[in-house]
Amino acid sequence: PFYREFYLMRSLFFAHVLCERSEFDSALEVTNSLLQAVPKSVYVQTQLAVVYYHMREFDDAQRLFEQVLSCNPHRLDHVDVYSNILYVKELRS
Repeated sequence: PFYREFYLMRSLFFAHVLCERSEFDSALEVTNSLLQAVPKSVYVQTQLAVVYYHMREFDDAQRLFEQVLSCNPHRLDHVDVYSNILYVKELRS
């Protein structure tokens, strides 16, 4: 269990750093592997949506944000990114 937790935390940090460094393909790969390890994690789903946003894959990002918000409508993390997606796509919620 300790090693699994260490792996998950290291991978979460690594995915975040890759995204900040604009290494989106690598960030996508790490985030997808995290999502396989913890498929119900709303945080990982949101991070994947943010990676898609930075890759300008707005449809995929919007779909993920809508899934997250349907499960947890009071979640405010990265709602600004979701708002930007809707603005770019000229949609209203």
